[in-house]
Amino acid sequence: MRSLHYIFVLLALTLSGCASVDLAETPSETERAVPTVANVKPSHPYADIPGEHLATLLQAEFAIRERDLDAGLTHLMAASQAIPDPSIARRALQLAQYIRNPDATLEMAMRVSNLDPSDGNAATLAAAVFIERGDIARALRYSRRAFDAGSDINPAALLNDYGGQTPETQAATRNLLEALESDYPNDARSLFAIALLFHMKGRSRMLFTLSLAQAGEFGFVLIGFTVQQHVLPTALSQQLLLVVALSILITPALFIAYDLLSRRVNEAVADEPEDEVDA
Repeated sequence: MRSLHYIFVLLALTLSGCASVDLAETPSETERAVPTVANVKPSHPYADIPGEHLATLLQAEFAIRERDLDAGLTHLMAASQAIPDPSIARRALQLAQYIRNPDATLEMAMRVSNLDPSDGNAATLAAAVFIERGDIARALRYSRRAFDAGSDINPAALLNDYGGQTPETQAATRNLLEALESDYPNDARSLFAIALLFHMKGRSRMLFTLSLAQAGEFGFVLIGFTVQQHVLPTALSQQLLLVVALSILITPALFIAYDLLSRRVNEAVADEPEDEVDA
């Protein structure tokens, strides 16, 4: 009996020890680590766009792939007007330039500039088309944007047919040119426009004219972009690059030559004897 008693005692102790070990090694519900999942939001850039607009965009892409560029441009312009995405508008602008559609080019240049005012190329293009069509009033807004964006635009072009503009357009043009001259006092383009506006003559006007002889380094970028977009042929682009490089090289020499010539003219005028008046 004693042996059975010892066996039951040992068995009880063994079971109690196993239970204590399990409790010690098993964490409680409060101590158990609960795995956390990061809240990652999926990126769906066009998730909020209605399905019909996305369908229009897909129709444009399929039409372009099938080389139906006119239909592709129509669908792409409709999509760009419905979807406020500058990249879509730029694609429509490039296609309009490629197929040489001036009305679509102007509309998409305006759209790109309105969506992204820092796009100087689109603003310059819109201003140039408006100036060419004689709509100076609408060209003012995009000319200012292009100038602020650092685009290589000549504000003096706004003075085309200045006398034939309405008094309101003349006042708006004058205010814009004065604002550009005030904001960019060291820019030769704004100074030359002011010179034309107020009919500067003589030495001052000649200096302004010489300052505009240099095409500017942006010409290299613009010509390269037109070649990439197949707007200009390679042979013509090479000639234009040569013209830009020569203008950058020759402009300092023109200033030196003008300074020397003006000194000689002034000395010659000073040495001329005054006419004697007979009594």
